[in-house]
Amino acid sequence: MFRLRELPAAAEGMAARVGARVDRRAVVLLPFGLVLEVAGSVVLAERNPTSNDELFTSSIGRLPSAGDVWTTLGTGVEQTPFSFYLVIRTAFWALGNSTIAMRLPSILGFALLGACLYLFVSRRTSPVYGLAAALVPLTTGAWGYGFQARPYGMVLGFSAAALVCWQRAAEGGPRRTAFAVGTAVALAAAVGSHYFAVLMVAPLLAGEAARSVARRRVDVIVLASFAGALVPLLVFAPLVLESRGYATVFWARPHWRAAEAFYTPLLAPGWFVVLACVACAAVGLLGVVRRRAGRAVVGGA
Repeated sequence: MFRLRELPAAAEGMAARVGARVDRRAVVLLPFGLVLEVAGSVVLAERNPTSNDELFTSSIGRLPSAGDVWTTLGTGVEQTPFSFYLVIRTAFWALGNSTIAMRLPSILGFALLGACLYLFVSRRTSPVYGLAAALVPLTTGAWGYGFQARPYGMVLGFSAAALVCWQRAAEGGPRRTAFAVGTAVALAAAVGSHYFAVLMVAPLLAGEAARSVARRRVDVIVLASFAGALVPLLVFAPLVLESRGYATVFWARPHWRAAEAFYTPLLAPGWFVVLACVACAAVGLLGVVRRRAGRAVVGGA
């Protein structure tokens, strides 16, 4: 008869078997999951009405020429980088002036986020944890931004790409310089999607500072790659300066208290994932304790 004290061991064994199977099939599961995510996002993009902010994307993206886009952004009426509208215009050119076309860049950017989270986490742990990390954004309110015709999905994707490139560059190896260049390009692409993506440099700098302290020397190549975030700010400096004047009368004035009001509902749907991770960690820790206790008994004998 199954005893209650045997439950942790049974749960540990089942988790180990499931984890091993997922690890072996991760190469297939990840692309399959990303395809399902993109398909679901496309369906939601088709069904959701156009929001007020997306009207800016639609109207400015459909202007006759790229020069007209630059002139319009120069009025300060929209604070989104010029390069974002080049992407939207390319989508319109390739797929026609449809809602799906202007929302597709964000959909693909959000899918890139999942892929990069998998690469980042599995590099240090295992594929099963990488897949779990890739699923976490889908449990939060961020997914709703992932199929809007605004820059946020692209910012998430490019920021995650910068994180992966920084990880690989920091590891060294023959492709270290290539990954450092990748970090610079990904950061430039993120800031080129939305100016506030420059804040992504802060956590990367914190990580690099901790790494420099541990190594007792500064990695100049990796540190210099963070300058990629400054390129769009310099290129689009005239537009940024024009936007500053409009920002003084913008309806949503930034203040620190807004962070709690924004991130609490954004992340609230994902709390059950946190609880699930805590439960899995508890089972795993219990398994480690049991194995050490078993080795101690054998050693004592």
